[in-house]
Amino acid sequence: MPPHAAPPAAVETLRVGEEFMMHFGDPALGDRPQVGRLQRLGHDGSLCIGLADSLRLRRGTPVEVCSVQGAAAECSFASEILGTGHLEGNLPVVLVKAPEAIRWSQHREAFRIAVALHAVLEWVPLHGRPAHCSGLVTELSGTGAQIHLPGWSAPHGETHLTVVLPDAFVDENLRQRGLKPQIGMGRTPKVENAWRRAADDLRQRFAKITAHVVRTALPDPTSARPFRVVTLAFASPCEDVYRLVRHLEREAARRGVNPDGPRPVATAA
Repeated sequence: MPPHAAPPAAVETLRVGEEFMMHFGDPALGDRPQVGRLQRLGHDGSLCIGLADSLRLRRGTPVEVCSVQGAAAECSFASEILGTGHLEGNLPVVLVKAPEAIRWSQHREAFRIAVALHAVLEWVPLHGRPAHCSGLVTELSGTGAQIHLPGWSAPHGETHLTVVLPDAFVDENLRQRGLKPQIGMGRTPKVENAWRRAADDLRQRFAKITAHVVRTALPDPTSARPFRVVTLAFASPCEDVYRLVRHLEREAARRGVNPDGPRPVATAA
């Protein structure tokens, strides 16, 4: 490539100085991520990223990279290591191969509603066994979510989100379909089973929603009870989640939330 050629389009929007969270497919490093800052963009689209500590990584080691809280853009991509070294003799760096594609997500302000919903997030580390962690979804839209996870859990790459549905949402949907269970002693097994099957089918539509991690943050790593904030972008817009969001907005409105005030918090209660 000519010495002054532009880098590949996939990395043109990345900026020197941006911080990223990096997960390396090296069992010796465990699953703890490393924070790095982009130092240089190569003419071939490779990324020179500075780290706090020197790492011994083999050429070809897989790496998952995503934005950290406060980044100008929210993105994630998969690539591999080309090499390691030191920049200007002092700063430890890793050279990352130009990614074939970068996944982008809307900014946090685009989320439609603040919520408090229990959920489970599953992911497959670059090495080791599949992992999962229970957490609390605090932001939600039809195209993404933000979840708080306790401890040092550090999901990355492709994940699967299962949202625990509020009973009111389940009831509303089933009643709209004409399923109105009898109350009290008059409730028949046939009606009960039909209601239960329909409820299970609805909950399954909110199980294992495919998403990608686009931003992660550890607000207070010195805390005795640390938690990680993870921003997810769904692999495709989810109409079922849109319906849940609209339901939660209606529930918040019924509680008398001022539409011109702070955004409502909808809960699973």
